Amino acid sequence: MHDAIGWSAYSIVGALGAKPKKPKPQRRPGDEFADQLGDRGGHSTEDVVAYLDSLKPTAA
Repeated sequence: MHDAIGWSAYSIVGALGAKPKKPKPQRRPGDEFADQLGDRGGHSTEDVVAYLDSLKPTAA
């Protein structure tokens, strides 16, 4: 919503003849970790799958 309002204001001011600065995008949750997603820390896919399988609840 923040980005949409910024671009709308930018368009209106530009249409009125001024030279506005382009709006900066709002930071989003997770942006600070974008380069870390999917990092297995050197473990193989099989190791990760085995670990995740070990966390599954057992049938009662």
